Amino acid sequence: MNIGAAARQSGVSAKMIRYYESIGLIPAAARSSTGYRTYKDSEVETLRFIGRARDLGFSVKEITELLALWRDRSRRSADVKRLALEHIGRLQAKIHEIESIVATLSQLASCCHGDERPECPILDELVLAGRVPVRARAPQLHGSPPLQRPQVTMLQLRVPDMMCDGCARSITAAVHRVDPRAQVSADPAAKTVKIDSEASRQAVIDALAAAGFPAEVQG
Repeated sequence: MNIGAAARQSGVSAKMIRYYESIGLIPAAARSSTGYRTYKDSEVETLRFIGRARDLGFSVKEITELLALWRDRSRRSADVKRLALEHIGRLQAKIHEIESIVATLSQLASCCHGDERPECPILDELVLAGRVPVRARAPQLHGSPPLQRPQVTMLQLRVPDMMCDGCARSITAAVHRVDPRAQVSADPAAKTVKIDSEASRQAVIDALAAAGFPAEVQG
């Protein structure tokens, strides 16, 4: 049969059949007198095997091993099971990774006000994720007096709209817009934020309100 018929019977596209031949996964097909590829029933069966293995997510390297085991009548079923279990482990790890991504995005989406305001914890997460805050120190010459930091305002605020870690990061980003050196400790469970900042109390509160997180001063 020609490549079109082999593709229909095996469920593997003609393009993929040519690709598998090019990488040596299957032998090059015989040619008719007119130069067209021809396939035997046994070769179509091999293509079905490969197609099903690909549907199950096996890589080309793994399919090569499976084909070798399939053709080896003296094989050990334990070797086949080992390949399957290793593949299951990789799939489970991928599932866990995807579930973690879905959970994170769902949490961030629940914290986004979704209105006409530009502030968004989803974008803040993309900017802040993985960033490690670094406190820069000015160099101090030997014998010179230590540099004095301006007066620090210590605030403890209650933020009712802080629902999750994504909100906490948005709040931290809002505070850092008025004072990049501010120290911020946010607790979404308690809905409280502790801030040590050189900016004025009102500047901090206004920044949080502008970000969609109106705050109440405690203590």
